[in-house]
Amino acid sequence: RGPPERTAAEQKTAVDRRAAEQKTAVDRTAEHRAADQAAAQVPARIATARAAEQENAAARKAAEERKTAAEKSAAQRADARRNYDKLIAAAREAFAEQGTSASLEEVARRAGVGIGTLYRHFPSRQQLLEAVYVEELEEVCASADERTELAPWEALSEWLHRLVAYIGRKHALAEELWNYL
Repeated sequence: RGPPERTAAEQKTAVDRRAAEQKTAVDRTAEHRAADQAAAQVPARIATARAAEQENAAARKAAEERKTAAEKSAAQRADARRNYDKLIAAAREAFAEQGTSASLEEVARRAGVGIGTLYRHFPSRQQLLEAVYVEELEEVCASADERTELAPWEALSEWLHRLVAYIGRKHALAEELWNYL
């Protein structure tokens, strides 16, 4: 005689058990596959982390160099800073009166320093022109902050007048700077 017949409930339980075993096997396969994929990504993640660390190290080094340069600038002798400021002011006046072709000797004379001092601070005419341009641009930008006590419309009006005057003076300087590009 053959095996005893199973009841419907026993058959359903057996089918459910096989289905659960198959699902477990599929889940394990998926887990293994996921683990294999994660393991395969480890070298790429390590390389990415190393690249990020190198970028961070480069950024830290650049920041340290900027800090060192700023410290050197802050430590600049007081008389050297005064001479620099006098040269910028004298160059601004000379360029306003005579255009960008004003002689560097004239700039040094107006500043009350020797031509060697001028060339120590600005080895070329272009560097002097750029320094004057940057100083004036920074002044225009800072002048917006100086008007915070005024009414908004009055502050804007005064600042725009300052900007228009600045632009008028910069026309010749901009042309000269353009020649160096």
